[in-house]
Amino acid sequence: MNILLFVIIFLYTTNWVRVLLLKDLFNRSNNKKLFSKFNNEKYLAKVNKKAKLKFDIRVQESPAIYGYMAGLPIAPFMVVSSGAIKQLSLNELEWIVLHEVGHCVMWHVAKNALGQALFLIGGIVLLVFLKLNIIFIPVYAVLLGIVWYQIERVFELNADKFSLARIDDPRGMITANQKMKAKGKSIFYKNLLLGKLFTPHLSYDERIEMAKLKL
Repeated sequence: MNILLFVIIFLYTTNWVRVLLLKDLFNRSNNKKLFSKFNNEKYLAKVNKKAKLKFDIRVQESPAIYGYMAGLPIAPFMVVSSGAIKQLSLNELEWIVLHEVGHCVMWHVAKNALGQALFLIGGIVLLVFLKLNIIFIPVYAVLLGIVWYQIERVFELNADKFSLARIDDPRGMITANQKMKAKGKSIFYKNLLLGKLFTPHLSYDERIEMAKLKL
């Protein structure tokens, strides 16, 4: 029971953003077509060339601004939200697309899965060794999740650097993050401390400052 509780809390702590994304995807899939085609072949060819990776872009219906890339470099699959398509310029969108490509070419999906698996195994071993009372397990699982996020933040930083090195104009990264910040509602992305503890992403302001250094 203790081990199961630890596993559930740790995995939710380290994957709550992905869980919400999957929940949104599932809810929308019941009402309409899951993905539509991205109809800008010239732009797609441009970002493919910059990324040195062949991939297609599919559009997922959602008012939020986001993108993600499923799969590995051998079978990449890019998704951007309709909110991103409608609210961002092509230069701003380029930052999101190349950021996600960075995750793909650096094998962050595989590294993330392996890293979380190792943390789970190590956490279970330490849990058994310490013989923690069940009332302390949630705190233990969350603390271990926070430690993992500090590692995953390195992946996010590297993906931001990958994108910033390839976009046409760093101002696209600046204005994209300004728009995301204005639209965002989650306290975990509005509060710097909570963001550092419970998300892997750099804050909007940190990304803006990073891009300003390239101007």
